[in-house]
Amino acid sequence: MTCSQTAKDIGPYPEAHFTKRTVAPPESAWGTSDENRRLKKMYAEAQLSADLLKEALAKKMVKPSQRREMAQQTVQAGITSIDHAWRTFEVSQTCYRYQAKASQENAIIADWLLRLNSAYRDWGFGLCFLHLRNANQTWSMDLMPDQLADGRSFRILNALDDFNRQGLAMEIDISLPEARVIRSLEQVIQWHGKPRAIRCDNRAESISGALQAWAERHDIALLYIQRGNPQQNAYIERYNPTDPGHRRPLAMNLQPRAPKHGTRRHH
Repeated sequence: MTCSQTAKDIGPYPEAHFTKRTVAPPESAWGTSDENRRLKKMYAEAQLSADLLKEALAKKMVKPSQRREMAQQTVQAGITSIDHAWRTFEVSQTCYRYQAKASQENAIIADWLLRLNSAYRDWGFGLCFLHLRNANQTWSMDLMPDQLADGRSFRILNALDDFNRQGLAMEIDISLPEARVIRSLEQVIQWHGKPRAIRCDNRAESISGALQAWAERHDIALLYIQRGNPQQNAYIERYNPTDPGHRRPLAMNLQPRAPKHGTRRHH
């Protein structure tokens, strides 16, 4: 139908129905100024988001904690609103408002990291973290008898960390009763921390009531191997110099050295 057509040309409907009808302007025409303001605001926020993201990418802030920190900084500086910061840096409200709680373990971990850095200067943070995470799970302990070249007997207390095979203690004396064993373990704990469990054999010192009571007070489990099965404590057995040929140099270092022939002695 063209504009020149009338009601008579298009059907039997009343002519007045077409001649008196008016067409209202579209609703969007009434809100042109409001729409412009909304579009300007959207453009400004989009431009601001692009600038903030460009700065964040330049600083390589890709982790959630880094994005949260960037969002908080922009809000505190008055650059943008909290809602806009959430959308720009893609952090949730929970992440934005999260506050870390100080833990007593933080000071202990920091102290251990400083100790490891002093003892092993070629270790990076990753190796230190792996050491702290896995060390002190289980220790192996063994009391090994030996004999000096002159026939005198002595004993060796060895303690080993099963995770990194680090020798923790080597106590040597003519006699090592349970009180001496406990004292040696306490000295090791002061430096390396407390293990969750200690694996040992069924010697008298290991099954003594004093050692069991000490382990219970410190919440340390004693894992006893079966009698006649030293392979169940394989880490410490491998660590021990069980071959007499390998033990002999240690025994020689413990006995008094005789003066060499031809050496002049001063009186």
